Amino acid sequence: NGEERIITWHNTILRDKSENIIGHLSSGEDITDRKKAEELLRKNEALYRGLYINAPLGVCTFNKDGKILDANQEFADILGSPSLELTKSINVMQLTLLIEAGIVDDFEKCFQTGKKISFTRYYTSKLGKRTYLRYHLAPIFDRKNNVILVHAILEDCTQRKKLEEELIKIKKKAEESDLLKSAFLANMSHEIRTPINGIIGFSSLLKKPNLPVEKTEQYINMIDNNSKRLLTIIDDVIDISKIEADQIKIEPEKCYLNDLMYKLCDSYKSE
Repeated sequence: NGEERIITWHNTILRDKSENIIGHLSSGEDITDRKKAEELLRKNEALYRGLYINAPLGVCTFNKDGKILDANQEFADILGSPSLELTKSINVMQLTLLIEAGIVDDFEKCFQTGKKISFTRYYTSKLGKRTYLRYHLAPIFDRKNNVILVHAILEDCTQRKKLEEELIKIKKKAEESDLLKSAFLANMSHEIRTPINGIIGFSSLLKKPNLPVEKTEQYINMIDNNSKRLLTIIDDVIDISKIEADQIKIEPEKCYLNDLMYKLCDSYKSE
């Protein structure tokens, strides 16, 4: 059928009693399937190796004694090691930095239980860089079902952790802002009602006949003061709305607290 096969031949020379060649004995074995399997295995190993080396995560395989059998550059970078070669000489079960981070405890637990482990911990490198690590440990068994190796995958989640913390802060700030806004609106309702009541009240008093000139002037001044106060409150509400919409740039400046308190006292005394 035109199919190409791979045959391995074994040839033997046949001799008579006088050592004269009288023929050849040949036998052939079809090793096509074996060669295909070997080629497939080679390709799979190359693929696995490529994934191992070029993985964007730190990858490492080590035995019970802590000897690293293989690791990639990302693993070295996460540990803060100056080179991959130096990293491979490290005993991961005895590395002080990993012990202090509590990571070695999880290594030992994986060997003891034979179960996969996933955890997140803070790790501080020799240079003092603090990293938030997420790691996954997978046991590798021999034929007798004993754990002989652990395959570790490490991910630097520092930026993600910072983002999560920042989002929590933003959420908390937003919740506090909502509470302040509710309190502000409740207080503002009272603040607006007070000058309006003053304006309405003194306007009604002005309707009385035969009011003395002094009283008339007094009531007009009170109406004027309450009107100004109401306008100030409305301006404050508008300013706060603009601040929330980032339409007003706030410029902090020095403030004399005593003067401010005196002004507030005078403002409420006028009521």
